[in-house]
Amino acid sequence: METKAEKAKAPSRRTSITDVARVLQVSASTVSRALSDQQDISKATKARVRQVAHAMNYQPNLVAAGLRRGQSKTLGVILPHLSGAFYPTVLHGIEKMASQHGYQVLVCQSHDEVRCEQRRVAALLAAQVEGILIPVSATTLAEVNHLAQVQQAGTGLVFFDRAPADLPGSAAVLLDTYNGAYEAVTHLIKGGSRRIAHFAGPQQVSTSRNCQEGYLAALRDHQLPRGKN
Repeated sequence: METKAEKAKAPSRRTSITDVARVLQVSASTVSRALSDQQDISKATKARVRQVAHAMNYQPNLVAAGLRRGQSKTLGVILPHLSGAFYPTVLHGIEKMASQHGYQVLVCQSHDEVRCEQRRVAALLAAQVEGILIPVSATTLAEVNHLAQVQQAGTGLVFFDRAPADLPGSAAVLLDTYNGAYEAVTHLIKGGSRRIAHFAGPQQVSTSRNCQEGYLAALRDHQLPRGKN
C-alpha cells in the first residue's frame, strides 16, 4: 500500500505549502509551523510534514516569508564590472559578512553606465531588498534621482569606492585618495623628481577627482608647475 509520501509526487507547477497541507490533511499553518520547528507542533507531526514536503520537492518561499515579517533579509550590490581583482574581492567580503548575519546578496552590474545603473536600482527596489551597496558608475554625474529614491523608500544605501558629488545624507566608505596622491607625489619630489605625470580618471567620480586634487596640491605646496595635459 502506498504511503502519503509516495503518493505525493511533485506536480508540474511549483509545489505550494497548500499542496503539502492537502496531502497531509492539515492546515497550511500547521505545515509552516512544523517546518519552522515551532514548539507547539509534536515531533511526530514535524517528521511527517518534513517527509511529505521532501517527497513533493517543496521549497519554502523565503522572499514571501521575509516580507510577511517585514524584512527580506536580502541586500543588493551594484558593481560597475566584475573584471580585475578589486570588485570581486570586495564582493567576497560583502557576501561573507552578509551570510554571517543571515542575509542573501543579489549582485548586478551597471557596466559603468548610468542608464543601466538606474534600471538595476529599480529592479532591486522592486525585489524589496533591505539595502543597496554601490560604487556609482563613471557616467552618473549629477543624475542622482534614482539614488535619492532609494533613500526616500527607506532602503539602506551605502556607497563604496565611488560616491556621487551631491547626495546629502548618504553614507560612504571611501579610500583617502587625496592624501594618498599627495603623499605619493611628495615622496617623489623628496627623491629628486620634478616632472611628475598624473593619469587622471573620470572627474565625475569622487575617488578620481580627489586623487587629482591631492596631486595638484602637492605640486603647489612644493612650488612645482602643473603639466599642460
